[in-house]
Parts: sequence; structure tokens; C-alpha cells
Amino acid sequence: MRISKYLLCTLLSLVATQQAFAAGEPEAPTDSVAPTAGTNPIDRPAIPDPTTVPEPSKAAADDSEQLASLIERLREMEKRVDDVERDAGLQRLQWSGDYRTSMASYFYRGASPDSNPYSAPTMVSLNNREQWLHRVRLSIKAQPNKNFRFRGRVTAFKRFGTNVSTPSPQDFSQSRVPSDSTLRMDRFWVDWFVTPQVALSIGRISYSDGSPAELRENLEQPDATWGTTMVDGEYETVDVTVRASRNVLFRGFYAAWAFPRNDDLFSSSLFLNSGTQNLRIVGGNVDVTLGEGKFFSQLGFYAVPKFRPFSIPLPNPAFYADPNANPSNAPPPLDGSLLFPSRLPDSLGSYANASVFIMARNVAGVDLFAGGSVGYLNPNKSAIYYRGFASDGSEQPILTLVGADPGLWSIERDAQGQPIIDAQTGMPKGTFTPSDGGGKFTTFAHLGARWTLPLETKRRPKLGVEYNRASRYHISFAQSNDLLTNKLAVRGSAWEAYLLQPITERAFLRLNWTFIDAEYTSGSPGNIAGATGFFGSPDNPMASSSAHGGTSPPVGPGGQYLHSLAVTLHVNF
Repeated sequence: MRISKYLLCTLLSLVATQQAFAAGEPEAPTDSVAPTAGTNPIDRPAIPDPTTVPEPSKAAADDSEQLASLIERLREMEKRVDDVERDAGLQRLQWSGDYRTSMASYFYRGASPDSNPYSAPTMVSLNNREQWLHRVRLSIKAQPNKNFRFRGRVTAFKRFGTNVSTPSPQDFSQSRVPSDSTLRMDRFWVDWFVTPQVALSIGRISYSDGSPAELRENLEQPDATWGTTMVDGEYETVDVTVRASRNVLFRGFYAAWAFPRNDDLFSSSLFLNSGTQNLRIVGGNVDVTLGEGKFFSQLGFYAVPKFRPFSIPLPNPAFYADPNANPSNAPPPLDGSLLFPSRLPDSLGSYANASVFIMARNVAGVDLFAGGSVGYLNPNKSAIYYRGFASDGSEQPILTLVGADPGLWSIERDAQGQPIIDAQTGMPKGTFTPSDGGGKFTTFAHLGARWTLPLETKRRPKLGVEYNRASRYHISFAQSNDLLTNKLAVRGSAWEAYLLQPITERAFLRLNWTFIDAEYTSGSPGNIAGATGFFGSPDNPMASSSAHGGTSPPVGPGGQYLHSLAVTLHVNF
């Protein structure tokens, strides 16, 4: 392209010289040194203006019209060259996107999220028969040279006709919680290809919708390089990828979660230490692909050497003891309904996880996968402290890591052996002693299959079914999907069945049903079936040996169930 522009500039110079000669201007001496204008393809000589050309001589009168026409043609050629060069520059940016609309119905049976957390839960049966959701995503890929590549994606996800806000937004699920029409970047990172076999990646890397999510999303390849047995969310990391051979790939990563100061409500002092160091995670995986991608396996591992706590608001027991404690009807937490930690420890223990995933594609028209993980949770004696749980106003250790052995309340009792209730808080008087630790193994399994129906049609429908189960103290780094459910994090079991009907190469319909059976609490106050929880939530302190953290207790005799039925239209562009 630059050569073409250089030739064009040379033609323009020749035309200018010919025009001047035709006009009778003296020719420059042959031994003079003329400026080298036009040697840089960008610095082109000015194009002569036909209106300023001197009156031609009689010998050149017949050629003036032809020269003016030639100049105009060269101007047009220059414009076309500029357009082509601009288009070539834009080709370094590759755009794509997708849009989907879902109409879902939800049916829930279990403890009410609004019930008093310090008394027996109120069992409810709730439903939402018409929940309309829609999402748009715009993706960009740029490669300025062979060594660097940038990828990013912006997402807007909301419910029809409403906005949703939360006082405690989670950065690792911002594109999976409907909010408003604002575009949010759920991923953006740069790949630096140090060598053809070694790459360094930094940023908000694609960790959501990895294998086996490509089956229910009607994709040929997963949307992320990490399987959902390891992680399914939005996280910032530093990755190193080494392709040992065509079929074997190694990857390592490092992540650090930063914690803001509790007293920095407006994020004006983010440069100051919050008092708790970052929560750091290290890990990696090895991928093996065989049979031209027909068979895929992934072995993964990650560890949290120091599981540092978050600032978690808890329901204020004094607020629930007095139903009229908020006469002004102020919103939380201004109504006094929430308590924030008074002290955070440096660590609550450690956690390590090893996972395996195997997938076989198109085995007699069936796609099969099996995956799972084993974790080791090792809590310590530390806990997150709060004020407001003791009648004397002292700090109390309340929350521990969700896998901790039950800590115990030392309950004060009267002569008849009954707990002495504090008149102010409505709670039994006593002190809580957190567990002295005791490691626990956690397990998670995920199985599934998808069958492409052998019909005589170009757009063959596909039937899929998935099942997953996790143990009582399972810790998951999976977040809700765009149907607002999170089956992968449930401490219990979950089923999903779906029907995919391709419409065109870039559009499909999906009808799916999900059933989540939570056998143990999620580990976070107010959360229901399928929620992610790292820290133990308050149990019923009225029981003489009930823990106030770390127990992940059973959900209760009534159980906790969530059914969802949804139909989704998805279009790629």
C-alpha cells in the first residue's frame, strides 16, 4: 500500500513538471539538488490546483484540458488509496457480538430470605412466573503486531422494564446479575507472545463459561480456557501459558483480591492498606487434546495459602428483637439492621483444590463429559469479630471459614437449666469459642451428555442433561449464570435438562429446566439455594451447642428447592 502511494506521488510530480513545461516555465538546471519530497510515502507533494495554472502558450493550449483532467483523476486515485489504507488499519480490529432474550419462571420452596435469622426459619413457597431478561455483548480483538494481542468484551444485562441495584456488588459476577443498561467490561486482557510457544496474559481473563458450558451454549469451542470444575466467574489474574506440543498445553496463574477500607465509603483512599492483605490464589492446569479435538482432558490445581476474610454485613440481632426499631423506615444499613465487622484477622485458614475433567465429542452423535474435584479445607482458630452480639458491647468472634468444626456457645443458665435471655438482644447470655480447626475434605462431581437427534434436517435439535453434586463444606468459585441460578456451587445436588434447536448458523432456541436441591446452607446470610459462600453464617444460637459460624448446617426439615423453566433466543452477529 505504501509503494502504491509512493508511485502516485511520483506521478503527481511528473504531472506538475509537465504542466510547468507546457506553461513555458524554465526547467530546473540538471546539476541542481532538488528537495526529496515524496520519498516518505506519508509526506506527499501538494497537488497542483488547476485554477492557478498560468495561461498556457499556444503550443500547449490543446493539452491544458487533458492535463486538468489528469490531475482530477489523480486526486480521485489518491482518495481511493487513502480509503483503502484506512480500511486496512481498521482490519486490525475484529468485532463480534451476541444478543439473547430469556423468559423464565422460578418456583422456590425453603426458608424465607426475609425471615428472622436468629429464630426458626419461616418456610415459604414462592414463585415468579414471568421473568424477562435480556443481554447484549460486544467483543473486540486486536493484534497490533505478532507479539501482542488484546481481547475485550462489554456486557449489558438487565430485566425488562426495571433496574436492580445491590449494596454489596460482587465484582466477579457483574455481568451475571441484571442491573441496568450500562455497559460493563466482564473481560479485557492482553496476551504477550514471548515466543511462539510461551505467552504471558494479564488482565480480566476469560474464566466464565468454560467446558462443558459450550454444550448448553451451542458452541464448538468453550468460551473460556478453564473448566467449570475449577472456576466459573470474572477474575483478574496473571497467566503464563506454555504449549509443549500440538496436543499438550501447560498454564499457571496468580490472582490477588484487594480489600478496601471499611471506613472508606467513597473509595477515596484506595491507596491505603485496609489492614488485611490481599487474598492470593495460585494454581495451574494441563490440557491434553487428542483426535483432532475430539477428546479433551484437563487436570487442574489451585491453592489459597491464607484464606483472608471479606467485610461481611450480618443481620443485627437487636433489630430483629424489636420489630419497631426502624420507625423512620430508613433503608439498610441505615436502619440499624446490619452489623459490619469490628475486626478482621489476617487469615482464617487455607484451602487447596485438585480437579479433573474429561470430554469426548461426537461419539456416535453423543457428547459426553465427566469432571470433579477434591478439596482440603484447613481452618484455624481465627474468626471475624463483630460488636452487637454481646450485651456488654464487647467484640465477639462470629464467622469462621465454612468448613470449620463447630465452635460452641457457653450459655449461661438459670437454676432450672434454662438459657438466660438478654432483655436487650433477645439472645442467650454467654460467650462463643471458635473451633480450634480440624481439616476437612470436600468433593464435587459433574456429569453430563448431549445427544444430537439423527433427523433428516440441516438444523438438528440436541437434547442435553447434566447432574452435579457437592459435599457439605464444598467451596466453589462459580457464580450465577445469566438465568440467575448457580447450580455448580450448591451444597447438595442439581439437575439440568435442555433442548437446543438451531435456527440458523448464528441463532438458536433453548428450552431448559433446572432443579436445585440444597442440603446444606450456602454459608452467607440471606442466600438461598445455589449461592456461593466461603464463611459460616449464624445458626440458631438458642440451641445450647449451636455454633455461630463455620458449620454449614442442614437447611432444615422442610428442605430447600429451586425449580426454573426458561426459554432463550440467542443470536450471534
